[in-house]
Amino acid sequence: LGRWLDSLPADPAALGATSLGSRGDVLVGEVRNPTVIDEVDAFAFPTGLSNSSIRLLGDPPGDDPLLAAAQRAFVDSVGAIEEFDAIADAVRAKAGDRPADAVGQQRGAFSTGLAVAAEMILGDVGTRVVTVSVAGFDTHSDQLTTHADLLADLASGLAGFWATLDEAGASERVLLATTSEFGRRVRENASGGCDHGAAGVSFLMGSAIDGGLHGTLDTSNLLDGDLQAGIDPRVLFTACLDWLGGDVERVLGQRYDDVSLLT
Repeated sequence: LGRWLDSLPADPAALGATSLGSRGDVLVGEVRNPTVIDEVDAFAFPTGLSNSSIRLLGDPPGDDPLLAAAQRAFVDSVGAIEEFDAIADAVRAKAGDRPADAVGQQRGAFSTGLAVAAEMILGDVGTRVVTVSVAGFDTHSDQLTTHADLLADLASGLAGFWATLDEAGASERVLLATTSEFGRRVRENASGGCDHGAAGVSFLMGSAIDGGLHGTLDTSNLLDGDLQAGIDPRVLFTACLDWLGGDVERVLGQRYDDVSLLT
């Protein structure tokens, strides 16, 4: 996605490419970088200065190109903070009205991030792509309870996110994809968990998706104890880039059309 952002003809809005809950590596390009928000309630300059005072640091821009870039960054950052504050306030207000989400669970880290992402989309702040990251799936021990809690948060977050967009008539504008760094081993280890594996599972959600189950689960043909990937992950990336209107060959080097994921 960072290479796709680099290919855009103009810089995205302050919140045009936003990472919630991680460094946003997937959104980092050579010439463009995302706005990274690690904690919703801590997105601010760590100073006692007001936003208007910080804006003065960039007015007027300096003659030195490096200084001018730094000054513009102050102004852009203040704009992003102010826009995001309004979004966070809307999320808090809705949480107060409906403290439990669509399936009756209290919001966890993932569902909270998706609630923020939904408000960013509905707020029309120029968001083109937003990532929501959550840790904890590296379950080398005590997988049964940990994984159940994480999947409950995942399920409630996805349900609440899509319900919010549907209610506002905005779901047609959104494609959602889930990814993971790695899969898990098939066999349980001695600590009640599973070690790192190879193949994994991804979800795609949206009106443009050709729904159904793609690929097969073959536990009879393991490679060194791991499931073998049946679909190249770049098939998923090709579908996402097509939906965004991106140049797939420019970003990925070639197309990966082994499976048709879009209608």
